[in-house]
Amino acid sequence: MKNLLLYSSLSIVLQRIQDFVNLGYTRYVCGSTSVDKIEQVIALFEMNYQASISRYQRTKRTHMGLGNVHLVLRLKGEQVYWWLLATPPEVGRHPIHETDTLKNALIVGERIEIDGFELVRLPKKGTDHTKLTWRMTTSTFDGFSQSVVEAVRSRSYQRMQYVLYRLWSNPGFNGIRSQIGKLVVKYRAEVKRASIKDAPKPPEKLYYLNRRPHDGITVKQLRAQLKSQV
Repeated sequence: MKNLLLYSSLSIVLQRIQDFVNLGYTRYVCGSTSVDKIEQVIALFEMNYQASISRYQRTKRTHMGLGNVHLVLRLKGEQVYWWLLATPPEVGRHPIHETDTLKNALIVGERIEIDGFELVRLPKKGTDHTKLTWRMTTSTFDGFSQSVVEAVRSRSYQRMQYVLYRLWSNPGFNGIRSQIGKLVVKYRAEVKRASIKDAPKPPEKLYYLNRRPHDGITVKQLRAQLKSQV
């Protein structure tokens, strides 16, 4: 349990999950619990799935032909959201394969979705390969598209500025950046169609999301925070 961190940043959670899926932890189950129960939940995961063993212990299990599990935790308000990511059965046996109905993160219809984003494999530009990345779900993208249209047609500088701010506030994963580029094209077309000369301009660059450090809190620190609030 001492090795586990709870992350408040959505970007860090998305990066960690993408990392593990890239490493072959393609099966998953997820859920949530209240902050006051997370210690019991983690203890259960440790007892049943060895969810927080060391890198050395995981390597040892792999050499023995056994599967492994990683646990990602997100602290959001009074809830803790969790994802148990497991290697597939063909890599090696693991108790989670017997006790849980796991989804396959690489299959359409079973992809990992978090806050309107989904983990997908998209073609890698200039190659025949694919790359794992996050993008907006269809409903999220359509919602932004509608917001762009409504903001421009309102002719309100503040509404147009706000919709651009919302777009640039999204995590800069490759798939998301590509979608934002399409929405910016739509925004400019709508502004031109409405003949709005003083409309706010989108920022010149949409930066990639840099590698985020493991900025989180331990269960011990969370426990101390909860006690201080009593």
